[in-house]
Amino acid sequence: MTFHLASEVADVLGPHWRREWLRKYQWSRSPEQATTEEARMEDQNIIAKISQLAAQEQQLEEAHVGEGLSEEDHAELHRIEATLDRLWDLLRQRRALRDAGRSPDAAAERGESTVEEYLQ
Repeated sequence: MTFHLASEVADVLGPHWRREWLRKYQWSRSPEQATTEEARMEDQNIIAKISQLAAQEQQLEEAHVGEGLSEEDHAELHRIEATLDRLWDLLRQRRALRDAGRSPDAAAERGESTVEEYLQ
C-alpha cells in the first residue's frame, strides 16, 4: 500500500483511526506537527458540534415565533444552550493552552454549573 493510499484509507475509517495511523505510519511529519494537526482536527470537531447545536437552537426558536415554547421545548433549549456554553469554554481552554505552548488535550469540559456562572 502506498503512502497516499494508506492515508486515504485512514481518512475513510474516521478520525480515531486517522490519528492512530498518523502516530504509527506517517514518517514525513515530526511528532510536534502531527500533534498540532490532531489538536486542530479536534478543534474542528468541537466547532462542527457548536455549529450543529446553534442550528438546532435557531430552528427551535424559529419554529415557535409568536407562540412561545412548550415546557418540553424550553427544557430542550436550555440543554442546547448549556451544551453550547460548555463547548465554547472547552474550545477557549484548548486555544489558550496551545497559545501558552501546552497541550490542548489538557483542556477538560467543565460542568454546566461552572460555565453558567461566567460573566458574558
